[in-house]
Amino acid sequence: MNTEMNNSFGHIDPELLVRLLAGECTEQERQTVDRWLEADPANRTYFKELSTLWNTSEPPGSFQKEWLKEDWRKVQSRIDEIRIKLPNKVAKQRSLVYTLARLAAVIVLGIGIYFFARQLSSETPLQKTIASAGMTTLILPDGSKVSLNTNAKLTYPETFDTENREVTLQGEAFFEITPDVKKPFLIRTDNVTTEVVGTSFSVNSNTSRVVVTVVTGKVMLYEDRHSAIAMIAGEQGVYNDKILEKRINTDLNFLSWKTNILTFQNTPLTKVVDDLNRHYGRQLRIASDTLEHCTLTSTFQHQTLEEILRELQVLFSIEIDRSDDTIILKGNGC
Repeated sequence: MNTEMNNSFGHIDPELLVRLLAGECTEQERQTVDRWLEADPANRTYFKELSTLWNTSEPPGSFQKEWLKEDWRKVQSRIDEIRIKLPNKVAKQRSLVYTLARLAAVIVLGIGIYFFARQLSSETPLQKTIASAGMTTLILPDGSKVSLNTNAKLTYPETFDTENREVTLQGEAFFEITPDVKKPFLIRTDNVTTEVVGTSFSVNSNTSRVVVTVVTGKVMLYEDRHSAIAMIAGEQGVYNDKILEKRINTDLNFLSWKTNILTFQNTPLTKVVDDLNRHYGRQLRIASDTLEHCTLTSTFQHQTLEEILRELQVLFSIEIDRSDDTIILKGNGC
């Protein structure tokens, strides 16, 4: 047996073995270890024992490089102390292997627990606001203002202490974002992200479709940022069935839930009925083909549905029937 090669610390740096197990060594260092392993079966046994202890002691997950480097310095310092205390003899090899392995395992386990605990303690608690009883308005930590439509839910941190200001939205909301060019504002909705710096816009999301309508400024919408579309005031971004498209906003009443104002400009009565259904959460239906060709130009501000229906009766000689929860509009037309 090659006693000289069995004297592991005469031919291999123990720090190199530890860094190899942690995946921190270079390709040249790896080749050095490979040659050392091939030189003697005792070296392979030595490394196998060290590997076994390391793998059974290392906690799940990986640590950042700067953390590891600091701990390797600690390991190296302890190695130097051990080398001074222990004679350079084969009989001491096994004791030294276990001493180093246990030392490395304790350090890695220790920093794992420390940083896991630090991460838990440093995570910013999340706030959730649900507009369960009608429109709800809130001010975010950066001063941005958000209006949530009925049943919409917004999740956001207590403070925006990362490189982005990020929130998650379910439902419909209108955002007035405080400008901050260093911290973009991100709204996560299902599979897509809305990104802004400072502007005002609405986001309407459901399980399969997201519509972003810009009132002021510029907004980006994307599933993957490399394929983002950019919209300016008066434009909409639509995500539907994994397809992104940009178009001109022709919906005058997309914010009626917030403003409580309904505006119609030579609008077909079918579209009027659709907007009334959306705004009041009711079920109106046109039962006469002749009524569908009528158009309406009018503005309703803070009016009830019944008040609007009475005005439509006067304008178009409409007859109104009610069947359960459905309001049926009949008549001879314009």
